[in-house]
Amino acid sequence: AKTTIFYISDNGTPGGVVQRYQDSNSSRAKGSIFQGGINVPMLVSGYGVNRLAETDSSLVNTTDFFATFLDLAGASSGDVYNSVSFKS
Repeated sequence: AKTTIFYISDNGTPGGVVQRYQDSNSSRAKGSIFQGGINVPMLVSGYGVNRLAETDSSLVNTTDFFATFLDLAGASSGDVYNSVSFKS
């Protein structure tokens, strides 16, 4: 099967929008986007992935998934939504 699986974590919720009745532990929220909210883990596995047990510190934005999915499917997005494929 030609399946590729992408996993990206949630980067948390800013403290200003945490609903206290849902989360009484305010330490689970971050104070700003700069407090552990920019860097999140991402894993890619499956067809065409030939890098094993490697870590890469390249910057990827979630908008880049759009161009990457199209690139994996053999299509091109042009320059839509500033999405850049990270297939390579």
